[in-house]
Amino acid sequence: MREDSLEASVEQLLAPLRANRLLHLGWRALAAQRAVEAGAHVLVVDPSEAHIEEARQIQETTNASIDFRRADVGELAFLPAESVDAAIAWPTLDSVGDLRRVLRQVNRVLRAQAHCILALTHPLKGLLDFWAQNPGATTHYLTAGSPARLRSFWTFSEAFDALGASGFSVQRIVEVPDYSEGSTPDLPAYLLFRAKKDFG
Repeated sequence: MREDSLEASVEQLLAPLRANRLLHLGWRALAAQRAVEAGAHVLVVDPSEAHIEEARQIQETTNASIDFRRADVGELAFLPAESVDAAIAWPTLDSVGDLRRVLRQVNRVLRAQAHCILALTHPLKGLLDFWAQNPGATTHYLTAGSPARLRSFWTFSEAFDALGASGFSVQRIVEVPDYSEGSTPDLPAYLLFRAKKDFG
């Protein structure tokens, strides 16, 4: 049972890139620990107190090269411009109100020609989950976004356009199944973009 399929897929996209200073938007313990083992210094930004506490405990018990900050994933003003080598945005970004604003912040802190791995809930899974949780709902895949965010996932076109508008060029797109218990592995669960900073 491969419960780390998302982390493994992100690692594969990141493997060809050299990232000594790695920004994680959202906390994934396994991914952070593996990055540290590979020689990276990891900076975690996450709004969850529980996630930050877990990161703190790992850092204290293993002396891992991890820094952490409890903050909204789009609040990166504390980081200098062009100060990180790569960024991974985990599905924490599913629920942000303005994806482009967050990606513009990521662009600002990345070094020239650096890469961002954007990991989102696959829109097919997001739609099926939405219907399951909201029986009889009329919202469908192409329903336009609204301040209320009727659906907590981004479509292919929304994510692709947000990356382009934020100064990135998309190099690869990967659809990832979920092999964890109770999942449906023949359906994609995550949508990954590897994007290169072109300008900003």
